[in-house]
Amino acid sequence: MFTGDLEKNGFAALLRDQSFKDALEATNVYIASHHSRESGCPDDVAVLLTKVYYVIISDKDYEHETQETLSFYSKVACGGPFRKESKRRVLTTRNDGRIAFNITDKGWSAYD
Repeated sequence: MFTGDLEKNGFAALLRDQSFKDALEATNVYIASHHSRESGCPDDVAVLLTKVYYVIISDKDYEHETQETLSFYSKVACGGPFRKESKRRVLTTRNDGRIAFNITDKGWSAYD
């Protein structure tokens, strides 16, 4: 799920829609909102992310409180193999560069 720069008030409005809540519950790869700033990281969204393998934080250098929610998202994601590592939960464009997934009708996987 790509959440863009959505912040807590926007999430609160969307959480009134059951189809949005269902989509969160079915999400396997979650792109952290607002570059992982605290303002885009509401607890009521995290409790619905029960099937998330990876949380991706899109950022460059440390700026505007990015990555301060890294430990929060590490608890949300269950993790999976990524590149040569056996298990990762949170991926960042700052450290991992390009992040890609191979999605087919038979499933999906992360790849180099």
